[in-house]
Amino acid sequence: MILASVCGRVPVAPCSILRTVAIEIPDASARSDCSRAERDVPNLNLYVSDSLKKRMDAIGGTINWSEIVRPAILRAVADFEHQQERNMTTALERLRASKEEYEVELKASAETTARAWVDDEAAYGDLVRVAKIRLERGMDVSELLTGALDPNGELTTEELASHLGLEEADLSDNDFLWHFIVAVQDREIANKI
Repeated sequence: MILASVCGRVPVAPCSILRTVAIEIPDASARSDCSRAERDVPNLNLYVSDSLKKRMDAIGGTINWSEIVRPAILRAVADFEHQQERNMTTALERLRASKEEYEVELKASAETTARAWVDDEAAYGDLVRVAKIRLERGMDVSELLTGALDPNGELTTEELASHLGLEEADLSDNDFLWHFIVAVQDREIANKI
């Protein structure tokens, strides 16, 4: 459960059973280096357990928590509005929110899988070949990745998926593979060796 309050209003009281700490998105209105649009965005306090906060702090600034939380809030609001007034507009808003939430989860999953593959499994040659892939929308990303990692077609789909730490179904998901490749390329390990 996420407990939230918009800045300037009384915060929702945390559950007495669960000790919580506030994670506050900094007040951009007090900063002179923010654009007007950034200063007009309301702040939101989220309450999480102490142990989760410690884990989040250990990650540091690597993850944009607003990007993670925003789709879930949007989805909850859209679902509520659709339950209150069922019409095409609320149905479309609910589906848009669901799509955004799905895309955030897909990207996070692909990035986690890519990090694990780069850190634990990939060979230098694999990284060089994936770094050379140039992505453009509409391309068969599965074909590009397979061609880069198995140019002679010696591996079965199951073997290639296993080598990448993927499920076989992931090899046919262009959106997942797109984010996987981008995450591998962002690691830039091949250039640092």
